[in-house]
Amino acid sequence: MRVGIVGTGAIGCLLGGVLKEGGLDTVLIGRNEQTVGAINGAGGVRIDDEDGSRLVQLKATLDHRCVEQTDLAILAVKAYDTREALRGIAPFLKPETALLTLQNGLGNVEAADEILGTGRILAGTTSHGANVLAPGHIRHAGVGDTLVGEPSGGISARVVEVARSLTAAGFNCEAVENVVGCIWLKTLINAAINPLTALLCVRNGVLAEDRALKGIMRTVVEEGIAVAQAAEVCLPCDDPYAKVLEVCKATGENISSMLQDVLHGRRTEIDQINGALAVRAARAGIEAPFNALLHALVKALGAAARRAAPM
Repeated sequence: MRVGIVGTGAIGCLLGGVLKEGGLDTVLIGRNEQTVGAINGAGGVRIDDEDGSRLVQLKATLDHRCVEQTDLAILAVKAYDTREALRGIAPFLKPETALLTLQNGLGNVEAADEILGTGRILAGTTSHGANVLAPGHIRHAGVGDTLVGEPSGGISARVVEVARSLTAAGFNCEAVENVVGCIWLKTLINAAINPLTALLCVRNGVLAEDRALKGIMRTVVEEGIAVAQAAEVCLPCDDPYAKVLEVCKATGENISSMLQDVLHGRRTEIDQINGALAVRAARAGIEAPFNALLHALVKALGAAARRAAPM
């Protein structure tokens, strides 16, 4: 299988490196000349983990036309870049090429439906943690589940093939019937954890140790559950708040992606996480004040951090 990873950030480099090591013909497709140049100059991507550091020989390109040569294209860009990435690859996607999103937040599938047509994209989530140390150099901070499925529900032949191929290459992946519910569940978890870590500049585990913070996270999740119910989304978990605490403890030493973005003066995905929940709540005529407040605060913090970031 020939795979194109659209995105050269932490998850893109992790996916590309693991799949290439697993024997898949893989290429990274980026838009940042510095990052693409660094990867090609180093001869691949460098992955640090608990076992040490290794260089995986992997090519990167700025040319979206290489998608024509792939059997599977995986979107691994930040959620706010989804539409731009889709427009870049759309002219070169073959009808038989599978397209999969493994991104954070809500709205990625809807963006693909608008640009490519309904039913073109497969959806998924991954709980692998990765941090960018330098362009083309990442730290694999934690192993997690990767789930893929049809946004319309059910498990199709193409979902089974994608899950089988990724798993065979060393990136364990499970085909699921309710992938939309899985995406919403991950969004609720991110909505509870990420903005608080960014605002307080703390690691994930701190949130599960403070009574007041746990109360805030519970309310954020309860609002999200109400929004999911209004959208007729079935969450694949009876107690999402318990899942939030579980994730906080399991990833206690992790620096969330949102905190990383704030610390480096980068744009965050708050619009696609808490912002998306607040917008959907308003459309449904229900209240989500905690999500709306966290959205506003992180937006303000991000703007301030970008102004203060070194040039």
